[in-house]
Amino acid sequence: MAGAATSAAPGAAAGQVSVQSSKVGGKISRKEVLNRAQYWWDRTYGKHGKKKDGNMHYGGPARPDPDGKHKYRQDCSGLVDMALHLKGGPNTVLLGKRNSKGKFVNSAYGYVISPKNMKPGDYTGFLGAGSDGSNGHVRLFIKWVNKQKGTYKAYDYGRTKIRIDTFNIHTDNKNGHKFGAYRYKKIS
Repeated sequence: MAGAATSAAPGAAAGQVSVQSSKVGGKISRKEVLNRAQYWWDRTYGKHGKKKDGNMHYGGPARPDPDGKHKYRQDCSGLVDMALHLKGGPNTVLLGKRNSKGKFVNSAYGYVISPKNMKPGDYTGFLGAGSDGSNGHVRLFIKWVNKQKGTYKAYDYGRTKIRIDTFNIHTDNKNGHKFGAYRYKKIS
């Protein structure tokens, strides 16, 4: 269930990113995660939802984070890596993990959580073995639209520009594989 992309800034006012206090690979607050994602949103669309940086596009060259010291891939896992301020640029295979029966299990980066327990800064997607390249996908959870119905807002970076859209956790899948939900191990 996808709607139109919006230009409203869920984490910060357009063009504004809070002072970053996390260190790459370290502890990070939920607010900072959303502000970091918003930074790429603002770089893509600029004020009033108009495209700003012509170099911000899926599959383009690695782009800097808000502190300008680290670069991340322009794809779904690159967005999540940048927002969480991860080191090493894990892809969808590494952000999540599945056991031999296909069940999502804890990864080096995140704990498996029930999708209904997602909070801002958590991530959801088809992750782990077999999710490399276009086989996998990951989104950064922003907030619930209607928790009872399973609808939520998320940052999504697929084969399109970064978008903020509405999705449904009950129907989320990639190539018929249901999404799992994760919480970064160092988020507060």
